[in-house]
Order: sequence, then structure tokens, then C-alpha cells
Amino acid sequence: MKENRGRIYIIISALVFGLMPLGASLAYKGGSNGFQLVFWRYIIALPLYWHLARKKGDRLRLDRAELIKTLVLSLSFSAALISLYFSYLYIDTGVATTLHFLYPLIVILGCWLFYKEKVDLKTGLALVLSLIGLFLNMPRGQGQSLGVFLALFSAFSFALYVIYLPKSNLDELGTMSLFFYVNLFGAVGVGVFTSLLGFWSRLNLLGVVASLIFALVISLASYLFQRGTIMIGSQNAAIFSTLEPLTGIISGVVFLGDKIGFLSGLGLGLILLSSLILSLD
Repeated sequence: MKENRGRIYIIISALVFGLMPLGASLAYKGGSNGFQLVFWRYIIALPLYWHLARKKGDRLRLDRAELIKTLVLSLSFSAALISLYFSYLYIDTGVATTLHFLYPLIVILGCWLFYKEKVDLKTGLALVLSLIGLFLNMPRGQGQSLGVFLALFSAFSFALYVIYLPKSNLDELGTMSLFFYVNLFGAVGVGVFTSLLGFWSRLNLLGVVASLIFALVISLASYLFQRGTIMIGSQNAAIFSTLEPLTGIISGVVFLGDKIGFLSGLGLGLILLSSLILSLD
């Protein structure tokens, strides 16, 4: 029963995450940018997580070890979000989402490398397909080079988050308390970084409304993803997130006018196929 609920949480979060490019595009039109989008996402979610943590009776005090572990999670999570959101400015959102979705394979390889978890022939096949797909999506201009780099960086950063989350034993804090601190440290870090770089900009009404809705919906999806990951583990969470890039590609083509060429589409298909192979028993 617990594993079934975990799978459902991951699937719902994947569908919502797949719509992130659409929400980000609306916020950008309203004057926002990647740093502000992440910052307001954190800030708007903090009161909700604080209230739910208190309501559930989660422990809100961190010892030194828990503080360090939470900072690592917050740093990797923030890096993944910022790099992914900025990649939308340089490459089609479907391409960015699919490149980001290399993270399940990185998760499995990371678990094998650092935690000695078993890797079979199926994973090797998925790795080859992913590398071919990545090659077919190699950039053809300076802007695309930066976009591909940012999307891949988001994949590695998010893989670190997914690997470390269930291994950190921070579930003893309670889900809401843990995510409250991840968001709190993220808000402080991103806010300071944005100020130092001078990336604050004035938002119009569209920017405010889009950022508010984006933050609330994505925060709920993030909560479901975190809770589902703790329930079913890193590798299973990565596998059941396969719907995310599919949703991202479809929404990009339908709502944002993304155009995917033959070679790029073939490469994206191979990356998606690699994720489906990993999900087979």
C-alpha cells in the first residue's frame, strides 16, 4: 500500500513538472527570470510547509549533522532548478526537459558508483541509447551550447538530490519539516546570490500572478516527489518519472511553438526509450 501511494505521488509530480516550461514562459513574459522564479517559489511555499510541519508535529530543530545534510540537499536542488529554468531561454523546452531527464540514468550510475548498488545489462543498454540521443542533440550554435550545458547541469544536480535524499536519513525529521528547511536555505542562498549578481527585476501583473500560481503548484509537486522518493527509493522514483519529459515535449509543441527536427526528435526518442527500458522488470 505504501509503495503504491509512493508511485502515485511520483507520477502526479512528473505530470506537473512536465508543465514547468509553460509556467516559466508566462512568468518570463511578466518580467521574471530564473533566479527570481526559484526565489519566489521558495518564499511562497515556506508558510505552507511551516504550517503543515507544525500541524503534523514534525520536529523543527536540526542538529549539526542534519543541518549539513539539509544544506547539501538545498544546494543541489537549487542548482538544478536555476540551471533548468535558464536553459529554457536558449533551447526548446522539450529538448531541455528531455536532457534534464537523463537524471534517472545518472541516479542509477551514481548509486552503483557510490553505494555499490547492482547495475545490470539493461542499464548498460540504456546508457548507450542515452549517449546516442545526447549526441544527436549536440548544439549547433553558441546559445544552444549554453542551453544544453545548463540542461545537463540540472540533470546532474537533481540526480545528486535524488540519490542523497533517501540516503541522508533525514526522513526522521518528517517530510514537511525537511522540505521547509530545504526551501528556507534555498531562499536565503538564492536571494543573496541574486542580489550579488543584480538579477532583481520589476514584475508586471502577469509576472506576479504567473509566479504565484507557478510557486504553489510546483511546491505541491515537489512535496509529492520528495515523499514518494522516500517511500519507494531513488531508482524507482527516477523510473516512475518517465511521464515528465513526455508532458514537457507535448506542452512545448502545443503551447510554446517548439519545433523539433528529425535528428533532434530521434535523439529525444532514444533518451525516452532508455528511461522506459530502465522501468522494465
